[in-house]
Amino acid sequence: MLIEVKGIEREQITIRLPAELKEKLQQEADRRGDSLNGLIVMMLDKACKVIHQD
Repeated sequence: MLIEVKGIEREQITIRLPAELKEKLQQEADRRGDSLNGLIVMMLDKACKVIHQD
């Protein structure tokens, strides 16, 4: 499913996480004042940048 928010095209996916990992991520998002989705998107973006450093 494609969704456009603030001029940015986004896709919706479902991921399955171990309950303990999801809880840790939610706690970190809460600590930062961010959403769980926002935290995961930020982490994935940073991971992609590290992986593609050549």
